[in-house]
Amino acid sequence: GLMKKIFISDEFNFYGGGCKRYFREKYRYVSKMEDADIVINSKALIEAPHSIKHPMLHFKTNVVETMKLLEDIRKSSRKIHLIQPSSNLTYGNNIRTPINENHPQNPQSPYAATRVCQETLAMSYYRSFGIPVTVLRFSNLYGPEGKGVINKMIDSAFNSKTIVVKGGNQTRTFTHLKDAAQATELCFNNRSAIGEIFNVCGPSTVSINYIADKIKFYAPGYIDIIRTDNDIGDITSSNFKISHGKISRMLGYRPKVSIDKGIWELAQEKRSQI
Repeated sequence: GLMKKIFISDEFNFYGGGCKRYFREKYRYVSKMEDADIVINSKALIEAPHSIKHPMLHFKTNVVETMKLLEDIRKSSRKIHLIQPSSNLTYGNNIRTPINENHPQNPQSPYAATRVCQETLAMSYYRSFGIPVTVLRFSNLYGPEGKGVINKMIDSAFNSKTIVVKGGNQTRTFTHLKDAAQATELCFNNRSAIGEIFNVCGPSTVSINYIADKIKFYAPGYIDIIRTDNDIGDITSSNFKISHGKISRMLGYRPKVSIDKGIWELAQEKRSQI
Protein backbone atom coordinates (compact mmCIF):
# COMPACT_ATOMS: atom_id res chain seq x y z
CA GLY A 1 0.00 0.00 0.00
CA LEU A 2 0.91 3.66 -0.06
CA MET A 3 3.26 4.94 2.63
CA LYS A 4 1.34 6.48 5.49
CA LYS A 5 2.08 10.15 6.06
CA ILE A 6 2.92 11.10 9.64
CA PHE A 7 2.95 14.50 11.31
CA ILE A 8 4.78 14.65 14.67
CA SER A 9 3.87 17.84 16.55
CA ASP A 10 7.33 17.96 18.17
CA GLU A 11 9.86 15.73 16.44
CA PHE A 12 12.78 17.03 18.51
CA ASN A 13 11.61 15.98 21.97
CA PHE A 14 12.26 12.56 23.50
CA TYR A 15 9.08 10.76 22.45
CA GLY A 16 8.58 12.46 19.07
CA GLY A 17 12.22 12.12 18.07
CA GLY A 18 12.33 8.55 19.36
CA CYS A 19 9.33 7.55 17.25
CA LYS A 20 10.96 9.03 14.16
CA ARG A 21 14.25 7.21 14.80
CA TYR A 22 12.48 3.94 15.50
CA PHE A 23 10.15 4.05 12.45
CA ARG A 24 12.95 5.22 10.12
CA GLU A 25 11.97 4.97 6.45
CA LYS A 26 8.70 3.09 6.85
CA TYR A 27 6.63 6.28 6.68
CA ARG A 28 6.66 9.66 5.04
CA TYR A 29 7.06 12.57 7.45
CA VAL A 30 5.12 15.71 6.61
CA SER A 31 5.73 19.16 8.05
CA LYS A 32 2.08 20.24 7.95
CA MET A 33 -0.66 18.60 10.00
CA GLU A 34 -3.19 18.92 7.15
CA ASP A 35 -1.11 16.62 4.89
CA ALA A 36 -1.01 13.75 7.39
CA ASP A 37 -2.81 10.43 7.79
CA ILE A 38 -1.55 10.11 11.36
CA VAL A 39 -0.77 12.84 13.88
CA ILE A 40 1.41 12.05 16.89
CA ASN A 41 0.81 14.88 19.36
CA SER A 42 4.20 14.61 21.05
CA LYS A 43 4.39 18.34 21.85
CA ALA A 44 4.16 18.68 25.65
CA LEU A 45 5.87 19.75 28.82
CA ILE A 46 6.28 16.52 30.74
CA GLU A 47 7.92 17.14 34.11
CA ALA A 48 5.68 17.05 37.18
CA PRO A 49 8.10 18.99 39.46
CA HIS A 50 8.43 21.70 36.77
CA SER A 51 4.61 21.97 36.65
CA ILE A 52 4.51 22.74 40.39
CA LYS A 53 6.53 25.87 39.66
CA HIS A 54 4.97 26.72 36.28
CA PRO A 55 1.39 25.40 36.21
CA MET A 56 0.05 27.96 33.73
CA LEU A 57 2.84 27.21 31.26
CA HIS A 58 1.94 23.50 31.40
CA PHE A 59 -1.74 24.33 30.89
CA LYS A 60 -1.03 26.50 27.83
CA THR A 61 1.46 24.13 26.23
CA ASN A 62 -0.40 20.90 26.90
CA VAL A 63 -4.09 21.78 27.02
CA VAL A 64 -4.52 24.91 24.89
CA GLU A 65 -2.16 23.70 22.13
CA THR A 66 -3.92 20.31 22.04
CA MET A 67 -7.30 22.03 21.76
CA LYS A 68 -5.99 24.04 18.78
CA LEU A 69 -4.69 20.84 17.17
CA LEU A 70 -8.04 19.09 17.67
CA GLU A 71 -9.82 22.01 16.02
CA ASP A 72 -7.39 21.88 13.07
CA ILE A 73 -8.02 18.15 12.69
CA ARG A 74 -11.79 18.67 12.90
CA LYS A 75 -11.69 21.31 10.15
CA SER A 76 -9.43 19.22 7.91
CA SER A 77 -10.87 17.43 4.89
CA ARG A 78 -8.71 14.37 5.59
CA LYS A 79 -9.46 11.50 7.94
CA ILE A 80 -6.60 11.96 10.41
CA HIS A 81 -5.84 9.44 13.15
CA LEU A 82 -4.65 11.24 16.29
CA ILE A 83 -2.27 9.46 18.67
CA GLN A 84 -2.53 11.36 21.97
CA PRO A 85 0.18 10.55 24.52
CA SER A 86 -0.71 10.63 28.20
CA SER A 87 0.85 9.45 31.43
CA ASN A 88 0.62 6.86 34.18
CA LEU A 89 0.80 9.83 36.58
CA THR A 90 -2.85 10.59 35.80
CA TYR A 91 -3.80 7.73 38.15
CA GLY A 92 -2.24 9.26 41.27
CA ASN A 93 -1.65 6.99 44.26
CA ASN A 94 -3.29 3.69 43.40
CA ILE A 95 -6.27 2.17 45.22
CA ARG A 96 -5.60 -1.27 43.69
CA THR A 97 -2.78 -3.01 41.87
CA PRO A 98 -1.96 -3.65 39.08
CA ILE A 99 -3.47 -0.53 37.55
CA ASN A 100 -5.56 -1.06 34.43
CA GLU A 101 -7.20 1.61 32.26
CA ASN A 102 -10.39 1.64 34.38
CA HIS A 103 -8.55 2.72 37.53
CA PRO A 104 -9.78 6.17 38.72
CA GLN A 105 -7.65 9.15 37.73
CA ASN A 106 -6.49 11.30 40.65
CA PRO A 107 -3.72 13.53 39.29
CA GLN A 108 -1.38 14.81 42.01
CA SER A 109 0.39 17.51 39.96
CA PRO A 110 -0.69 20.19 37.46
CA TYR A 111 1.24 18.24 34.79
CA ALA A 112 -0.77 15.06 35.42
CA ALA A 113 -3.98 17.15 35.36
CA THR A 114 -3.07 18.56 31.93
CA ARG A 115 -2.74 14.99 30.65
CA VAL A 116 -6.25 14.18 31.90
CA CYS A 117 -7.46 17.30 30.04
CA GLN A 118 -5.71 16.22 26.83
CA GLU A 119 -7.17 12.73 27.04
CA THR A 120 -10.74 13.84 27.71
CA LEU A 121 -10.68 16.53 25.03
CA ALA A 122 -9.32 14.08 22.45
CA MET A 123 -11.87 11.41 23.38
CA SER A 124 -14.70 13.96 23.26
CA TYR A 125 -13.70 14.81 19.68
CA TYR A 126 -13.84 11.11 18.85
CA ARG A 127 -17.32 10.86 20.33
CA SER A 128 -18.68 14.17 19.00
CA PHE A 129 -17.06 14.38 15.57
CA GLY A 130 -15.92 10.83 14.82
CA ILE A 131 -12.25 11.83 14.72
CA PRO A 132 -10.13 8.64 15.05
CA VAL A 133 -8.30 8.97 18.36
CA THR A 134 -6.07 6.64 20.36
CA VAL A 135 -4.80 7.63 23.81
CA LEU A 136 -1.56 6.04 25.05
CA ARG A 137 -0.83 6.33 28.76
CA PHE A 138 2.94 5.92 28.85
CA SER A 139 4.54 4.78 32.08
CA ASN A 140 7.83 6.52 32.95
CA LEU A 141 9.65 6.61 29.63
CA TYR A 142 13.43 6.32 29.57
CA GLY A 143 16.13 5.62 27.00
CA PRO A 144 18.81 7.46 25.00
CA GLU A 145 18.42 11.25 25.49
CA GLY A 146 15.58 10.78 27.97
CA LYS A 147 14.72 13.37 30.63
CA GLY A 148 13.19 11.17 33.35
CA VAL A 149 14.50 9.87 36.65
CA ILE A 150 16.64 7.03 35.19
CA ASN A 151 18.43 9.30 32.73
CA LYS A 152 18.94 11.99 35.37
CA MET A 153 20.41 9.49 37.83
CA ILE A 154 22.79 8.06 35.21
CA ASP A 155 23.98 11.53 34.20
CA SER A 156 24.50 12.47 37.84
CA ALA A 157 26.33 9.22 38.71
CA PHE A 158 28.77 9.58 35.80
CA ASN A 159 29.20 13.36 35.93
CA SER A 160 29.27 14.15 39.65
CA LYS A 161 29.64 10.74 41.35
CA THR A 162 26.35 11.25 43.21
CA ILE A 163 22.79 9.98 42.86
CA VAL A 164 19.97 11.91 44.52
CA VAL A 165 17.13 9.63 45.61
CA LYS A 166 13.87 11.44 46.42
CA GLY A 167 11.94 9.02 48.62
CA GLY A 168 13.07 5.70 47.19
CA ASN A 169 10.43 3.13 48.09
CA GLN A 170 7.98 4.38 45.46
CA THR A 171 7.68 1.98 42.51
CA ARG A 172 7.28 2.59 38.78
CA THR A 173 6.76 0.39 35.73
CA PHE A 174 9.49 1.91 33.57
CA THR A 175 9.13 1.86 29.79
CA HIS A 176 11.96 1.98 27.27
CA LEU A 177 11.49 4.33 24.33
CA LYS A 178 11.73 1.37 21.91
CA ASP A 179 8.68 -0.20 23.56
CA ALA A 180 6.82 3.13 23.51
CA ALA A 181 7.50 3.43 19.77
CA GLN A 182 6.43 -0.19 19.19
CA ALA A 183 3.10 0.49 20.96
CA THR A 184 2.59 3.67 18.94
CA GLU A 185 3.17 1.89 15.65
CA LEU A 186 0.77 -0.94 16.56
CA CYS A 187 -2.04 1.67 16.65
CA PHE A 188 -1.44 2.88 13.07
CA ASN A 189 -2.85 0.00 11.10
CA ASN A 190 -5.40 -1.23 13.57
CA ARG A 191 -9.03 -0.18 13.49
CA SER A 192 -9.57 -1.63 16.96
CA ALA A 193 -7.17 1.00 18.39
CA ILE A 194 -9.59 3.81 17.52
CA GLY A 195 -11.56 5.29 20.39
CA GLU A 196 -9.44 3.36 22.90
CA ILE A 197 -7.18 4.25 25.82
CA PHE A 198 -4.20 1.98 26.44
CA ASN A 199 -1.61 1.73 29.18
CA VAL A 200 1.85 1.31 27.69
CA CYS A 201 4.58 0.07 30.00
CA GLY A 202 7.69 -2.05 30.20
CA PRO A 203 7.99 -5.59 31.54
CA SER A 204 9.06 -4.84 35.12
CA THR A 205 8.02 -2.74 38.10
CA VAL A 206 10.83 -1.66 40.43
CA SER A 207 11.47 0.87 43.18
CA ILE A 208 13.54 4.04 42.76
CA ASN A 209 15.99 2.50 45.28
CA TYR A 210 16.42 -0.46 42.90
CA ILE A 211 17.23 1.92 40.03
CA ALA A 212 19.77 3.83 42.14
CA ASP A 213 21.49 0.59 43.22
CA LYS A 214 21.69 -0.71 39.64
CA ILE A 215 23.19 2.54 38.37
CA LYS A 216 25.66 2.60 41.28
CA PHE A 217 26.74 -0.91 40.26
CA TYR A 218 27.32 0.05 36.60
CA ALA A 219 28.96 3.45 37.16
CA PRO A 220 32.73 3.54 37.66
CA GLY A 221 34.26 4.41 41.04
CA TYR A 222 32.49 5.23 44.28
CA ILE A 223 29.01 6.72 43.90
CA ASP A 224 27.47 8.60 46.83
CA ILE A 225 23.70 8.17 47.25
CA ILE A 226 22.05 11.29 48.71
CA ARG A 227 18.57 10.81 50.18
CA THR A 228 15.91 13.53 50.25
CA ASP A 229 12.13 13.80 50.52
CA ASN A 230 9.74 13.01 47.68
CA ASP A 231 8.93 15.81 45.27
CA ILE A 232 5.65 17.64 45.83
CA GLY A 233 3.04 16.05 43.56
CA ASP A 234 4.95 12.77 43.31
CA ILE A 235 3.26 9.38 43.56
CA THR A 236 4.61 7.82 46.75
CA SER A 237 2.90 4.39 46.62
CA SER A 238 5.23 1.42 47.01
CA ASN A 239 2.87 -0.92 45.12
CA PHE A 240 2.28 1.29 42.08
CA LYS A 241 2.30 -1.10 39.12
CA ILE A 242 0.89 -0.54 35.65
CA SER A 243 -0.70 -3.33 33.59
CA HIS A 244 -0.30 -3.50 29.79
CA GLY A 245 -2.82 -6.36 29.54
CA LYS A 246 -5.30 -4.48 27.34
CA ILE A 247 -2.89 -3.37 24.59
CA SER A 248 -1.24 -6.80 24.62
CA ARG A 249 -4.61 -8.51 24.21
CA MET A 250 -6.03 -6.14 21.59
CA LEU A 251 -2.97 -5.11 19.56
CA GLY A 252 -0.33 -7.74 20.36
CA TYR A 253 2.03 -5.42 22.24
CA ARG A 254 4.99 -7.18 23.87
CA PRO A 255 7.52 -5.08 25.80
CA LYS A 256 11.01 -6.19 24.83
CA VAL A 257 13.47 -4.14 26.89
CA SER A 258 13.97 -5.29 30.49
CA ILE A 259 14.84 -2.63 33.04
CA ASP A 260 18.27 -4.19 33.74
CA LYS A 261 19.15 -4.30 30.05
CA GLY A 262 17.86 -0.76 29.49
CA ILE A 263 19.93 0.69 32.33
CA TRP A 264 23.00 -1.33 31.31
CA GLU A 265 22.79 0.00 27.72
CA LEU A 266 22.46 3.61 28.91
CA ALA A 267 25.40 3.16 31.28
CA GLN A 268 27.53 1.64 28.48
CA GLU A 269 26.64 4.56 26.20
CA LYS A 270 27.51 7.06 28.93
CA ARG A 271 30.81 5.27 29.63
CA SER A 272 31.76 5.48 25.94
CA GLN A 273 31.23 9.27 26.01
CA ILE A 274 33.57 9.89 28.94
